[in-house]
Amino acid sequence: MKWLAANARAKHTKAMEAHEEEVEQFDVMMAAAKKALAKAADADDAEKLQSAKTRIAALKDSKPKPPTLKRYTSNDATIEKLGDL
Repeated sequence: MKWLAANARAKHTKAMEAHEEEVEQFDVMMAAAKKALAKAADADDAEKLQSAKTRIAALKDSKPKPPTLKRYTSNDATIEKLGDL
């Protein structure tokens, strides 16, 4: 059981590293979209403004979610908590 938990922690660590890279990429893309929105607002271009808004909305929907750690042990032996495993 300890081996499974250790293996899951190692996989989770690797997944978290990949997730951090995805978040950095997402942040850069979001910053670029906000910059395009500001530029379109300054130019008073309704078409580009709407395009930038839809791009930001699409990016917000695609924000990467952090991976979850698979658990194999529990310190709480109630039925409810054991069902979570």
